[in-house]
Amino acid sequence: FTSTPQTLREVAGVLNRRGITCRAPLLPGHGTHVTDLNGRSWHELEASAERELLALCHSYQKVLIVGESSGATIAIRLAAKHKDKVAGVVSVGGALVFPFDKVARTILPIYKHISPMQRKIKVADVCDRKALRERVAYRFIPMHMFHRLLQYAQLAIADLSDLEAPFLIMHAKQDHSVSPRSAEIMRKRVGSRYKKVIWYSRSYHNLLIDLEKQRVFKDIEHFAKRIERSRNVATNKFDVAERRSLDARGTDQFVVDRGQHPS
Repeated sequence: FTSTPQTLREVAGVLNRRGITCRAPLLPGHGTHVTDLNGRSWHELEASAERELLALCHSYQKVLIVGESSGATIAIRLAAKHKDKVAGVVSVGGALVFPFDKVARTILPIYKHISPMQRKIKVADVCDRKALRERVAYRFIPMHMFHRLLQYAQLAIADLSDLEAPFLIMHAKQDHSVSPRSAEIMRKRVGSRYKKVIWYSRSYHNLLIDLEKQRVFKDIEHFAKRIERSRNVATNKFDVAERRSLDARGTDQFVVDRGQHPS
């Protein structure tokens, strides 16, 4: 949301050098002007991503969706819709709930008309100062589109139970843009039999360009390779050394917690 494929360039390069074909489309309303994004709908962005997904499915047997922030919100909806086509899903800082979420839902219907654009707090997204300077993204948040994102996220939450592919959930403990509760909602509600949660302690919201990006790249690559090697993605296994728990539905959960879990 407000970003560009530049955020995905480095991770795509890493995966491509490992023999994994990657596509990172520029979604409608992005890479032009922030006012353009304010006039779009999330269903329009979803339809654009869906076309890319189906194009890949036409050429490859196994397709993994990696979505960052609101891209993960779209990924959840697509994976729930195309169960037979999606081999796995990676959520990187997935945007389901936000800091002051209830307050935002109350004031945005009015505030978005008073202030259609809101300048971003620069230090909120990226801890790495160099990456922050080099990041290609809008400097303002289009408030009409942000209000629509709050509504769209609710649709994604409702779709979680229909998502059956292996699911990797990656989130920063110090995420100031998206509440870490988003990761917990995914873990608890997703219908995937196998799911893995990884918490990062040194980075902010944009994990793919922040201080721990090399660790993030390796975790995504590891997940993708596991799916690639698995004959049946429904029985895909993860590291036995990781802490394993069993929830009430008998679902295997793998949690990698690099430090204390956020409250």
